[in-house]
Amino acid sequence: MALPLRLLALLTLGYTVAFVALNPGVDPWVLAGVLLGGLGLALTEWSLATSSR
Repeated sequence: MALPLRLLALLTLGYTVAFVALNPGVDPWVLAGVLLGGLGLALTEWSLATSSR
């Protein structure tokens, strides 16, 4: 179960970075929310992947 969670974490991180990179004109609060939410979710998924061994 660790490998799918790590892949999901990397995918989440990629989508977060892509959204921020492709939408520079969006309200800064939206970008901050997406960054914090995406990074938090990716870190949670990664943490679950490492603790489920």
